[in-house]
Amino acid sequence: MTDNIHQDKITAAAMNRLYSLQLRECFDPIDMDSRPNNKQQTIFNDIGKVQYRYVVAGNQSGKSSVAARELVWVISNTHPTWKRPEAWKNVPLKCLVAGQDKRMIELELWGSKIRPLLPNPGDWKEVRTGNQLQHVVNKVTGDQIIFVSHSDSSENARKHLQGYVCNYVWLDEMPGSFKILEELQRRVDAREGYFLATFTPKFKNAEIKRVVEAADGTIAKKYMMSKLDNPLYKDRIEAEIKKLDGYSESYKRTVLYGEWTTGDDAVYEFEEESMISLLPDYYHRGWRHVESVDPAIKSKFGLTIWAEDPRTHTWYCVVAEYLEGIYDPVKLYEAAMSITKPYNIMRRICDPHEVWYTGIASSRATRPAYLSPYAKNNSRKGELIKGLQQVLSSGRIKLTPASANLATELLECRWSETAENKIVNSSSFHLIDTAQYFADMIPTDSVPVVNKTWTQNLLEQNHARQVKIEMRKQNAAKKLTKQRIKRGRRS
Repeated sequence: MTDNIHQDKITAAAMNRLYSLQLRECFDPIDMDSRPNNKQQTIFNDIGKVQYRYVVAGNQSGKSSVAARELVWVISNTHPTWKRPEAWKNVPLKCLVAGQDKRMIELELWGSKIRPLLPNPGDWKEVRTGNQLQHVVNKVTGDQIIFVSHSDSSENARKHLQGYVCNYVWLDEMPGSFKILEELQRRVDAREGYFLATFTPKFKNAEIKRVVEAADGTIAKKYMMSKLDNPLYKDRIEAEIKKLDGYSESYKRTVLYGEWTTGDDAVYEFEEESMISLLPDYYHRGWRHVESVDPAIKSKFGLTIWAEDPRTHTWYCVVAEYLEGIYDPVKLYEAAMSITKPYNIMRRICDPHEVWYTGIASSRATRPAYLSPYAKNNSRKGELIKGLQQVLSSGRIKLTPASANLATELLECRWSETAENKIVNSSSFHLIDTAQYFADMIPTDSVPVVNKTWTQNLLEQNHARQVKIEMRKQNAAKKLTKQRIKRGRRS
């Protein structure tokens, strides 16, 4: 009996050892036999030779998997072609992962790509602020992986990054400003660390393109990967190319091969650096808010919420979400209401075509009742596009990091090359539709709130009290005069 138990322990230890070895060598944790292709291996081999590496690749080419695989190798000190520098030994490592938004970072980068590759995931503790993941720390070694969003390209966001000194930085997807790119690179300078950027250049950014193309292979180097290089698509290459019918040739080559987009077929001129901003520090959910929805049951339900700054009358997009997987109209309505409930909604806007949704809202006595833009599907479609562009360009409305989904739609919205005045996959831009409705029906400015000192308030209240006293005296005098006149007439 004792011999059997001992043998079972040996077998279990051997199996764990085999699993650890397979996990260390595999490229994809779902397939233990997967290995990097030649292009991916070249990137891995250059970590000790090139400090800044740019992987400019097509959609779903495996670029994020490359970064996740290398990050785990680095932090677990198991990289097959690179050894940890002497200066890094006996000191906890600090790695920074910068993604588009915190939700995508947690679900995709951490949850689906990094965590499954960790040798001992139970050693890592998640640290959160509220429900939002901030960083993870290894309880044994003290190593950290810090998660930040680069969707806000403001000066404040750039300054926030200055507080980190890191061994390794991974930038996932292209930021809106070259200043964010530069600031992330500075994070690895002090420790002679490594910077890896992985993105598909779907929108035009001349500054970032200039930086990447200047890489000569000494300090910085550019790598390109195609979606068609991914083994997942080797048996359906023609189908993947066919899916892009209707898009411009430039956009096709961007999606498939990672080539720089020209941006000539973009519907909206969207500059992230000037059109995305953090909410003011004094933001409150008691501000005037407008809800705008594009209801749908078969496809995504788009919902945005906009908040008016009472001081500047700038409107900020504080929510930009899709509701998916709900096919009961009543439950869909209730899901939307649960999102808007915490906000002071003073106007609700809805696509006039979706009468089923406004009917449910009316039967529930929803207040304020839904309003709709007129003739949104006819001659005014171009006017709605221009209207949204105008308020974006003028700064009347601002996107926030919380509205990254809307920013993505604005960047990806393209004119068709085969049909005049037609947007490719126009029915898929649900958040843009809600933004158009809002831009068409922005409420008139609220009365500005003026912050007064305690002394000013006291003086104004005293003045109002004196006015009331004087009014009482005048009314009493008038009443006395009328009484005297009446008595004189009687006499």
